[in-house]
This record gives sequence, structure tokens and C-alpha cells, in this order.
Amino acid sequence: MHYEDKEKYRSELQKNIDSVRKELEELKSRMKPFVAQKAFGRTGTSDAMQKKSMQEGRIDSLESKLSELVKNLAGIDGPQFGMCESCGEPIGAERREALPQTTKCIKCAQ
Repeated sequence: MHYEDKEKYRSELQKNIDSVRKELEELKSRMKPFVAQKAFGRTGTSDAMQKKSMQEGRIDSLESKLSELVKNLAGIDGPQFGMCESCGEPIGAERREALPQTTKCIKCAQ
């Protein structure tokens, strides 16, 4: 990867990291502990539990994405940057652009 490309990618990674962190903060600030109340009724309680579960799933997904983004940013100057962690082949530029958190080429990701 050329220096110019690497710097552009570094900037994109940082933007993605900042965006994911912001979304995580917003989600976590809106999360409220679930307390079953009779006022909800059975359907309302079920809806509240489902919503909380969906929010927790989104948080888990974002935390995983953030971890991979940070890992990629930390390794951007290393010799293995841009290489698939499974097969060692280069990860396509289009794939890195679409999924900046990826550490695998499209073939290995399938």
C-alpha cells in the first residue's frame, strides 16, 4: 500500500472509530435497566425486554467493530497491514473501503 493510500486509509479508520464510539455512547446513555412492572402488562413487558435485547445486541456488534477498527489502525504501519490474517493474501481495496474493520479477504471471510 502506498504512503498516500495508507494516510487516506488511516484517516478513514479514525473517522470510523470516532463514529462508532459516538454511536456507542449514545446507545449506552439511552439504555435503562429493565424493571418489570405491572403497568406494562404482559405485551408491554415483552416489548420492553425485546427492545432492550436488541439494544444490547447492537452494542455488542458495535464494540466488536470498534475493536477491529482499533486493531487495524494500530497495525497500519506494520508489514502485515492489508493482508488477510487467514491466508496472507492482500485484502482488496474495495473490501477495505466497504468494511474498514475487516482483517480477512473476501474468500476467507466466506
